[in-house]
Formats: sequence, structure tokens, C-alpha cells
Amino acid sequence: MFTEKREARMNIEMSNIFIEKAEKGTMYGRFWLLNYNNLGVEFKCKNREIEFNYPYEDEKEQKYFSVWLLQEKEFYTSFLLNYLNEITKFNHITFSKGEIVREICREILRNKCYIIRIKYEQLPGIVKFQSFPSNGKFEILYRVPIAINSKREYAGVISIENILESEAVKRMWEPFRDKTKYRLQLLHVLR
Repeated sequence: MFTEKREARMNIEMSNIFIEKAEKGTMYGRFWLLNYNNLGVEFKCKNREIEFNYPYEDEKEQKYFSVWLLQEKEFYTSFLLNYLNEITKFNHITFSKGEIVREICREILRNKCYIIRIKYEQLPGIVKFQSFPSNGKFEILYRVPIAINSKREYAGVISIENILESEAVKRMWEPFRDKTKYRLQLLHVLR
């Protein structure tokens, strides 16, 4: 029943993917499989090896996960390694050229949030820096330009500051720190 349909064609068919955290060289994330009733699959990537997990007890979904794992594990492993590689490439890019395309300051839960969108010459998409100076929180958000399904949709933006080396984050921010109209408010961010 289920297996016959999937053997006919092999496409990446996700509704979304995101990285939950990265620590000590290991990335943890999750994605949802469109062809398996939007089944959520967790993954862990360490040393270019990926482990998949379905952490819930639902029997029907556990069977879907087993079928998916048997038939498509290697295909999705290759895709995820490529996807994660696109992010880690940032560690080797010199981010000196680009422009600030939008700057705003908003109040979120009584904290000022500064949002700076930068278009780098070296990247196809826009990088969003989001800073909450009052609590020291700083995020870098990016949408990886790799389609995650046959409709050519991209995943949502993901937080990448914990995935990147600290030097790469500084190289991304430093050339634009003094160019933002909020430079005084963001003076101590990433110093």
C-alpha cells in the first residue's frame, strides 16, 4: 500500500525544516514529511553523520517512520548534509560587501528589539540580525535557498548564530555595526 507509491519517485517532500540547537559540533533539528501525513522527524548531525529519530509513541506514525527510514533514509541524509553545508559555508566567507536594506526598532514584551536586514554580495538571500540589548540576546536569521519539496518551496527562516563560528558571526556584523542608524544602541553587540 504505502510502499508502492513511494518507490515510483524519490523527491524531498518536506513541509518545513529547522535547526533547534547546535552545541559542541552537533546540530539538532526537525523536519516534517509531506508524504507521510506531515510526520515530524528529529535529526542529529555530528561529524557529517546523521541520526534520525521519531520520539513519540503513536503506533501508526511509528510505522510510517519505519517505512520512511527503510526507503528514504539515505536520500534524506544526502539532502540534509547539503542543506547544513550551505549554512556552515558562512564560516569561510569574508562578509565585507553588502548593504543594509531595512532597519527597525520595535518593542516586544517591553524590550526594545532592533532588527537589521543586510543583503550581502556573497549570499542570494537577506540575513536578518535581531538584537535585544536589554537582555543580551542576539539572533541571526536566514532562509536557506534550497527547495524542500517538489513545489520548490523553501523552509522558513532559521536561527544560525549558534551554528556558526564566533569569528564568522563577527565578520558578518562588524562591517555594518557603524553603518546602522542604531549604532549607539548596538555598540556593545558582539564585541
